[in-house]
Amino acid sequence: MHRALYVCELLRTIFDSLISDNAEKSTLSAACATTIWLEPALDSLWREIDDFKILLKLWPAEALTRDSATGSYYRFVRPLARSDWARFDFYARRVRALTATLGRPCETFEGMPDLLHETFCTDLGKYMREIRRTMLLPNLQSLELQGPVCTTVQLANFLITSRIERLHISPTSGDMHCMEHPFLLTIMQRKPPLKSVALPNVR
Repeated sequence: MHRALYVCELLRTIFDSLISDNAEKSTLSAACATTIWLEPALDSLWREIDDFKILLKLWPAEALTRDSATGSYYRFVRPLARSDWARFDFYARRVRALTATLGRPCETFEGMPDLLHETFCTDLGKYMREIRRTMLLPNLQSLELQGPVCTTVQLANFLITSRIERLHISPTSGDMHCMEHPFLLTIMQRKPPLKSVALPNVR
């Protein structure tokens, strides 16, 4: 193998190009081909995530449950132990951009069912405090969330890092709730280098 294919930065450029050309399968094959390519290939594959359910699947399946009719309303059914975070952390550190819809159209129910149960964020915060953890995705630079204001703001508290440059939170259609001032204080305390911001109304 040519020695240039041992250079991580070059490999990331190649894999990023494959991802932009919708060649994820080729990048995944490269990750499995040799340990030299594994890390840069996974970095490219996980750089941008467009579905929060992808992250939910990184925790043990027996720790979460969901409504069988809608496939939504994810909630914890047992606490997360420190060991439950190993797989999550292996991939989470690679994520640079997260775009997620926390409320979605549903054929069997009117309106926009929530992706997450109302207890999800409260429980997640408790489990994170127990192991003295503050951020879900420590290297996140771009965050776009759409859904109920209360849920998106609660979840954003675990996602806003000091690296965030793009922060867009938009409410589900018809949601008239306002964002609370403490959330703005959280953003200010973390001092992210924001370049683009879009937030709901503040109360």
